[in-house]
Amino acid sequence: MKDMLAARLPRARGCSLLALGALVALLIGFMRVVWRLAHLETRHRWAPVPPAPDMAGGPAIPKVIHQMYQSEQLPAQWRNGSAAWKQLHPDYRYVLWTDASLRELIAAEYPQMLALYDGYPHATQRWDASRYAILHHHGGLYADLDLRPVRRVDGLLRGQHALLPHTPNIGLTNALMASTPRHPFFGELLRQLPAYARAPFGLSKHSKVLMSTGSTYVWAVFLRWAEARSRPPPVRVLPHAGPSRAATPRHGAQDASHDVPNLITAEDWGKCSVCVTPAVGGVSRSAFAHGPGSSWHSWDSAVVLWAFCNLELLVAVAAAAAVRLVLGRPLRQAIVAGGSVVVVGVVHRVLALNLLETFIARPLIWLIMT
Repeated sequence: MKDMLAARLPRARGCSLLALGALVALLIGFMRVVWRLAHLETRHRWAPVPPAPDMAGGPAIPKVIHQMYQSEQLPAQWRNGSAAWKQLHPDYRYVLWTDASLRELIAAEYPQMLALYDGYPHATQRWDASRYAILHHHGGLYADLDLRPVRRVDGLLRGQHALLPHTPNIGLTNALMASTPRHPFFGELLRQLPAYARAPFGLSKHSKVLMSTGSTYVWAVFLRWAEARSRPPPVRVLPHAGPSRAATPRHGAQDASHDVPNLITAEDWGKCSVCVTPAVGGVSRSAFAHGPGSSWHSWDSAVVLWAFCNLELLVAVAAAAAVRLVLGRPLRQAIVAGGSVVVVGVVHRVLALNLLETFIARPLIWLIMT
């Protein structure tokens, strides 16, 4: 018996070492994905372009503001936002697209995707696809109805060719986008729609919409498109929500239009004064306020967003459950739970880094979608 155990021991150690090596290899490969995603977005980070004599004709992006709704009669909660776009940008053409005019655009300019467009099970998918068609055909700036400007967007658009805002909710968002007409990236978004419509993404409306046509779809297509081209036509990624370190203007004094144009989420119209605070000490505020929206959300959206906004609580509950299973001691359970809340809260607030998103959610979704 001892001889048999002695013979099996080296084999068991070998299997353990092999399993450990495979785990390390998987971890290294996964971290390479994490690094690659961060590198691609950083490489395309937005930076202000100062005025120059050769840009006297204005930004390359046309002075057109696009928004959309089911009909021309906007609900009361969004009328002020629409009026703010017109008031702050009297020299821009304002277009409110309706369901009828959106379908006319698809039928006239993109007839090859009309069957796909009509076949989407959710209206949100048609609205997503429509905004890519609008920007590809007409160019200009698209903004959701719940986004309200608090100052002009000229500094944001100046010298740019395509803009996509970053969001901590997995990648990029399509709530605010801008481009020149016929920009190849928006052409790629339209071209990839059939492939992603056939993919079995998720089990709920929320995940299907995000991954087939929505903001996560934009993020995945952008990263693949940018990675496949050594010198792609410029697409710039705007910094995400909240106060952020602003890029210093290259020439002259501080100009409000040079502020980092990040989006402030979870802000209602009554707190708009926060958005117009001048840059102080290199810290800039958003050019936009975010009002009541999320009209397409369903029950599963509420669950996902609640989990995302209560990460500290979920980590604490998971840690407490693990301690209870292993030790079953209430005191240690409370200590670990409290420590988890402190650690996750400090990392999230001090480093402005959502560990769950950066090291788990985004890489996993990237691997699923590509």
